[in-house]
Amino acid sequence: MHRNLDKAREAMRRWRARNPELNRQRHPKYKRAARLRDGAKMNAQRAAYLARHPEVKRAKEQAYRARKIAAPGSFTGAEWLELVARWGNVCAYRGEPGPLEPDHRVPLTREGTNFTDNILPLAATATRKSTR
Repeated sequence: MHRNLDKAREAMRRWRARNPELNRQRHPKYKRAARLRDGAKMNAQRAAYLARHPEVKRAKEQAYRARKIAAPGSFTGAEWLELVARWGNVCAYRGEPGPLEPDHRVPLTREGTNFTDNILPLAATATRKSTR
């Protein structure tokens, strides 16, 4: 292919002309049609993935929340796991193990950032108790 680039491109054009239904799978217009046709299946797959990877779900939720109020910064699921490991997989306030959630030292509503240096792991039970 590298020696005869023009020949390879021409062969690919011929293949696309002979197999339009296969080529359409990559076109955004047809991807949208697939989402409309198989939306429920795709949503179920996405939900199953997020259930298997709760750190990704937390990062996505926090990113959405930060974008909504235009707060600077973001973090990935891997950065969240690294932060939790730094705290020994326990709540930063109570030292309790268990499901942890991101808590901002300086709240986003008070011009805090969504970078990991402004986030502490908080036990989910501490969150529920503090909201009562």
